Amino acid sequence: MESALALWISHADDLSYDGVQIEFLPPNTTSLIQPMDQGIIHAFKALYTRNTLQHLVEAMDSDQDFSLKAYWRKYTIASCLQNIQRAIQEMRTETVARGGAQPYRMLS
Repeated sequence: MESALALWISHADDLSYDGVQIEFLPPNTTSLIQPMDQGIIHAFKALYTRNTLQHLVEAMDSDQDFSLKAYWRKYTIASCLQNIQRAIQEMRTETVARGGAQPYRMLS
């Protein structure tokens, strides 16, 4: 692992761009950062699942001849992207802010 880091550092000069600064995290910080990611991912997945199931229930209520198989066949990438957009819009700012601030408090 250290040799991979040394190789990366030796090539870091090749990656210099105006307005971009490369920073390396201290060793063993993954376990501190992952809980932040997990909280945001958990909130997103809950909102996405709720939106998907809510749309499913609405489709069931509005169609007397509802077919679950037909519903999922009509579920497209566009439908998925709309649910993703809704989930992101519904995500509370506090959830993202709390997750984003956590590693900096732990590392300082």
